[in-house]
Amino acid sequence: MGKDNKLLKGLLIGAMMGGMLSLLDKKTRQEVISKGKSAAEKIKNYKENPSEFTDRVKEKMNLAKKSAAQIKDDLEFITEKIKELKETTPQVLEIVKEAKEKWKQRQ
Repeated sequence: MGKDNKLLKGLLIGAMMGGMLSLLDKKTRQEVISKGKSAAEKIKNYKENPSEFTDRVKEKMNLAKKSAAQIKDDLEFITEKIKELKETTPQVLEIVKEAKEKWKQRQ
């Protein structure tokens, strides 16, 4: 990006202005302060107990791995069902066609 990138500068200024305007609302301001304090407490706690942080990260990673495995299993199941449908659909269409022809012959 060059020195004259006015778009990026405009976006940053706009974001800052929007943030400042949203802080005029008392409820928003209190929420930002509350969440900031909560984040500061968590950081302080993790700084004093780094093993707690690593344990939480490991826990989240394990949950993500389990979710990925479940998604993989679900996709394999769906793929198998689609394959079965592809195989049975022509047979079903043939049965319907034969039934239709027999029905026409009876009339």
